[in-house]
Amino acid sequence: MKLSSNAISYTLSHLFKVAFPDTETNITIYDSDICVKIHDIGFHFWIMDEEKNEQLLQGTLPLQKVNSPLKHTIPVCQKENTSALYTINGQTIDIHCDLVTLPFFLLSRYEETYHKDLDKHQRFPYHNSLPCLYQFIDYPIIDEYALTLREWTCRHFPNLQPKANKGKLLLTHDIDILFRFGNWAKNLRTIIGGDLIARHSFSMMVKSCKQLKRCWQNRFLDPYIIAIANLMQLLPEDGDEIFFFKALCDGEKDCTYDINSKEVRYLLQTIIGNKKQVGLHGSYDSYNQTDLFQREKERIDRCSAQPIKLHRQHFLRFNAIVTPKIWEEAGITDDYTLGYAEQEGFRCGTCHPFPLYDLTNDQPLKVMEHPLIAMDTTFIIHRRQNITATYQKLCQLLQTCLDAEGECTLLWHSTSTEREFSSWYNRVYRPFIIHYQKIILND
Repeated sequence: MKLSSNAISYTLSHLFKVAFPDTETNITIYDSDICVKIHDIGFHFWIMDEEKNEQLLQGTLPLQKVNSPLKHTIPVCQKENTSALYTINGQTIDIHCDLVTLPFFLLSRYEETYHKDLDKHQRFPYHNSLPCLYQFIDYPIIDEYALTLREWTCRHFPNLQPKANKGKLLLTHDIDILFRFGNWAKNLRTIIGGDLIARHSFSMMVKSCKQLKRCWQNRFLDPYIIAIANLMQLLPEDGDEIFFFKALCDGEKDCTYDINSKEVRYLLQTIIGNKKQVGLHGSYDSYNQTDLFQREKERIDRCSAQPIKLHRQHFLRFNAIVTPKIWEEAGITDDYTLGYAEQEGFRCGTCHPFPLYDLTNDQPLKVMEHPLIAMDTTFIIHRRQNITATYQKLCQLLQTCLDAEGECTLLWHSTSTEREFSSWYNRVYRPFIIHYQKIILND
């Protein structure tokens, strides 16, 4: 694949936005001459040919190792017959390594169209990804490219003092199941089948029976509803926190609660009233069905009494060709889907928001993607990590995002607070938030 002028411009715009925030960037592309100018400093970029593009996507391209400002060793493709990564010519920096092609494949999700095998949920698997093939899932390679570019520039042009972004933690919660208790069959299944038989816990069963008794008197006392209220209290009132709700009705596929119920309407009003944000949790099949997604979007708008602009797809389902355009046509402005279910880290190579790309029409879309860095079930179910290792890894990912001046977007399900998940909630999630608050206070 040969990168188009639009693709190159799209990628360079993100690189320079990370490297030089609030700085006007002028990009000019004539055939193989790729020029960027900020203030009176010019940049000339080299990009690899189509044969190397193919090798890169296959995972067979030899790459050089470069030390980044964030103390990681990052892979780059260096121009043949050059010993230097860049050279200075007056007010111009000539870049002799490709900082464009790999970032474009990650940002546009073009890499997902190259490999055809998908997992059982029709998702692009981590093991086929560039971060897996070249072993950079643990750090945001695009941001590291950008900060390396900043370091090179400031080394030779010390009068340039770019303003750094301030990193932050963004907490998100998918409301997959709203009620733990329901009819008699469900109650027997969750208490006898779950607590007593599956988990061999008599004390857990007794606690569940007491919770069920309270729910008979007041359904708002269901432990999963209480969990949502507790999650809202862990950050200050104006903290960055989003709750994603399904917008399905009783009887529909994937429906676990009715969007029109009084409990959902109450929660939506409470969340908004507490200055948190509400988003749509697109249902399992809506990622490639325009009409279905539009219907769900209209429902949550009505129930929230305001246009909902934020979104995450259920099961993180995503088709690089179809899904972004469905989101844009429905009026979504910000999405939080793109992370791997089976692996934490930097799927898109960045922890900064970026516009999704229309690969069919070769142009950026209006939907801004906020990459998902980690979620609870990745550690608990997919990776089977222990509690200590999970806490340490979350702290490491957070620090990497803060160092990269980006967002650390974390998904913790509202159901991951009870029963067998209570120790994870109390020994991982809550201490992790306290750890973040200490970092903020010390800044």
